[in-house]
Amino acid sequence: MSCMENILDDVFTKVFGEVFTGAAEMPRHDRIGRARRIVKQEAEKAGVCREDIFAKDRTRQAVIARQSVMHRLRAELGWSLGQIGQHLGRDHTTILHGIRAHKRRMKEEGNA
Repeated sequence: MSCMENILDDVFTKVFGEVFTGAAEMPRHDRIGRARRIVKQEAEKAGVCREDIFAKDRTRQAVIARQSVMHRLRAELGWSLGQIGQHLGRDHTTILHGIRAHKRRMKEEGNA
């Protein structure tokens, strides 16, 4: 495991493990694991690093991956806009815009 992966594991444990309030029936390690998988899957699909999901990078690939993560955290884990924003370092209105943009993009591509 690289140094950056160790740092990301610490961030996930602190952020996703301690503040999470949704899906209370799901064990803590499952919540952390699902959030990690979502970020990893979307980063790989978009061809970006996991760090880009949390960065301020505004390249098209990073934005698409980040918005997909926002949508999936909301849809699959039931997180509030504020929770997602806190975890991704963004305002809740940015999260709302990202989720709407993701849904609009999926509709345009015929995936929704």
